[in-house]
Amino acid sequence: MRCPWAEEEKPLLLQFQPPFLTTSRLHTAFLHKFIHISVVGLSPQPLRLQEPQLVTTSTCPVQLVSHNPVSGQHLVVNAEKRVALMWELQPDDSPSTPTIHTEFSIQYRPLHLSRPFVTYRCPFDIINYKTLFVVEARVEPTKGSEFCRASTVCHLHICVQRVCASSDTSLMYEVLADQTMWAICAKTAGVICVETGERQSVTLDVMPLINGYLPLPLVRLSKYIPADTKLSSTRGLQGDSHPRLEPFSPGQVYNGSKGSQVHVIAAATT
Repeated sequence: MRCPWAEEEKPLLLQFQPPFLTTSRLHTAFLHKFIHISVVGLSPQPLRLQEPQLVTTSTCPVQLVSHNPVSGQHLVVNAEKRVALMWELQPDDSPSTPTIHTEFSIQYRPLHLSRPFVTYRCPFDIINYKTLFVVEARVEPTKGSEFCRASTVCHLHICVQRVCASSDTSLMYEVLADQTMWAICAKTAGVICVETGERQSVTLDVMPLINGYLPLPLVRLSKYIPADTKLSSTRGLQGDSHPRLEPFSPGQVYNGSKGSQVHVIAAATT
């Protein structure tokens, strides 16, 4: 910078900050998918928003259905406020899941200034957006008992169903339980094979350690990739052919029992 009354130039550090930032997240409700976009203000000056849009920029056969208010509601963000927007993702029935390229746009201007609106744009890519497996779990008392009691063995029933075509047929299930509430009286992991449309059920013995409304043990699914016997025979003892696990992407496995509880009554007194 050079002042009119001085010949010396002085460097001036300028820092530009965007008015807000946007984040996206894919939510799952059984087979339904929802895209949640959050607009977070970064400036103390309030900004008015209007006309949020989310469109696909690729040729994927999907539809984006807006669940946002059409008109009548003022959207304002600043450093202490954020705006949440929602679209439902409706893919076709094909087994393929190519990456969906989308562009989010919204218009903004200062709230207390009569200026023209400026359009903000941000691209988002959506991957692994189909539910492949549904997991359900329930805890029931043993035969002859009416209620689940503390310090008494009960049955944990796990059901896994494939709801979308996938090349992953071998699955590893793991039962993750709070050790202050549950004792697992069997192997906590196992391998199952689930074909398209099939249901696989597993029953384990569990024991509630305390009474009350206890959250069910969590069941986690992973891709189970067995050892390559051909690789092991050719490589000898190099150890490269061990079976391994790979996690699913968020939303590919829907846990229908997440957040469920079971009522456990106090242990019987003698």
